[in-house]
This record gives sequence, structure tokens and C-alpha cells, in this order.
Amino acid sequence: MFDVAVLNNVETRKQLFECLTNIRETSKSTALIQTNTHRFLRTLKQSSKLQRCYTQNFDKLETRARLNIDLDCDNCEAIQLHGNLNSLRCTFCAYRKD
Repeated sequence: MFDVAVLNNVETRKQLFECLTNIRETSKSTALIQTNTHRFLRTLKQSSKLQRCYTQNFDKLETRARLNIDLDCDNCEAIQLHGNLNSLRCTFCAYRKD
């Protein structure tokens, strides 16, 4: 799904952005359940044993586990390697959805 060829075709690019928009809306749901790993990370944080968490997820569950994702501060606890879905921006037309 996340192949560069998807971005080169107008129709598949549209489908990708619609899919990401749907994932983004789903990630806002309070029904989204944290995994045992997210709960474990929060436990590590609460016991001052978490130095930093690196994640490939972009579903924002780290923020629900109350981990700081702000890269501009000294106490950033979770690095989101692929970004997140707080806002979406089209790399072709620069349309932005916050």
C-alpha cells in the first residue's frame, strides 16, 4: 500500500489519502484500545524507568499512554519514526487537513 508507485497514479494516490483519513478519524475514537505494550510503556514512565520509546506506529496510541511526543522539548519520551496523523498534507497539491 505504501509503495511509491501509489503516489505516481492519481487514482491510487486518492485512495491512499482516503485510507489515511479514515485511519486518522478512527485513531480519534475513544474506543481504540491500547495494547499491553502501551500499558507497559506507561508503567515504565510512571516508575521513571522509561528513557525513550521509538515507534513506527502513527496511530497516536503513545499519546494515550501519556508519553510526551514533542521533539522540541528535553523530555520527549516517544519518537514517532513515521510521523503521526495529527495533520495530513498532500505532497502534490499541499492540501492540508488538521
